[in-house]
Amino acid sequence: MPTMSKSKKIMRNDSRRNNKEENNRGISHRGILMYSSLIWDNIWSHSHELTSILSKNFHIYYLEVPKNSAKGHEHLISKNRNPLPKNVTLLTPKKSFSSFGPAYMLYTQKESIRFFLKHVNDFDIFITYNTYDIALLNLAKAFKKKILFMYVDEYEELTPNKFFRSYIARNVRTFLKKADAVVCTARILEKKARALNKNVYYLPNAVRLADFKSLKHVTRKEAKQKKSHSGNEFIVGYVGALGNWIDVDMIADTAKSLQNTHPNITFQIIGSGPGEKILQDRMSREHINNIRLFGFVYRTDALKMMTRFDVAIIPFKINTITQSVSPLKLFDYWMTGNAVITTKTAELKQFSGELALVGNTKEMKESIISLSKNNDKLDALAAKGKKIVLERYNWERYESIYLDIIRKVL
Repeated sequence: MPTMSKSKKIMRNDSRRNNKEENNRGISHRGILMYSSLIWDNIWSHSHELTSILSKNFHIYYLEVPKNSAKGHEHLISKNRNPLPKNVTLLTPKKSFSSFGPAYMLYTQKESIRFFLKHVNDFDIFITYNTYDIALLNLAKAFKKKILFMYVDEYEELTPNKFFRSYIARNVRTFLKKADAVVCTARILEKKARALNKNVYYLPNAVRLADFKSLKHVTRKEAKQKKSHSGNEFIVGYVGALGNWIDVDMIADTAKSLQNTHPNITFQIIGSGPGEKILQDRMSREHINNIRLFGFVYRTDALKMMTRFDVAIIPFKINTITQSVSPLKLFDYWMTGNAVITTKTAELKQFSGELALVGNTKEMKESIISLSKNNDKLDALAAKGKKIVLERYNWERYESIYLDIIRKVL
């Protein structure tokens, strides 16, 4: 009898294992066409993270747009070789451009359609961030592919061209209506999506906790002790692109107003973009000497540098674009032990208990001075922020959420 009981137990375990493997095969054999507006070998972005986690269960065909070296399109230039997960195939147009116009758009359209048709039998799910390409949406519907629309920006506001802005605005509405599901990274985007689609999910930006494992043994106090400069220096740090949505004049004005009255407060700015030149010019012209510019720094090095900040800033301009931004840098700041000062955007106001919110340069200055004199508040804000990242805003948690979304879509 004991032998029979043991045998039945083994059979039940085998059955459970086979069922689990069958369920995994049911989702794993389905390919995904991932269409980002970014190339793979550039800044690590939301589409890279999503590709990485989904590649554990799907083969991903990552469709790139053509490279373009035109000014203002730094995101379309190869900067570094990002690691490529095992189950990811890059679909890369051969031709590169040095300008952004009709020729680029037409070539992009032609190549995206070519790649779609070439791999049409290799995928069942079409995930897209790209709202220029309405043709692929229609092809996906025609071939009965499931569509997941990633609504991560006010897409129509990202171009200064009035024609393209109107064109993209119409496209966004079409994507929202026709998608089988929509993922939004901001509350304002979620509200717009829900007016047109019943399957909408709110998932703000997030970080990979694994990226911080090598940093977790370095406490903020220990990092400060390792600095080569005076222990009295109070570092205000910024990391990220210096695009037109960043108020670099707020940075310069705040630094200038502090350099004589609070010489221990310095600014470290890590990132590149149009704002870098503005800062350089103002620093030279107005003799602002408490700002240090580092330019573009690879993410792994940037995270280490963040551990040396005393407080981190997000000086967004307040406009239609920034109101709907879930900034990755916020979660990086918190995971590297920083309290954060940010301007009052609609998306960030929900974190009023974890952030120091400011409305102008005067308030930014006052907040920096106040926190520089209050280590307990600095540590409390940093701890609150890190806690909610560990609980909610990380890709390790999001992996199962996205798999559930895709299962429901399928």
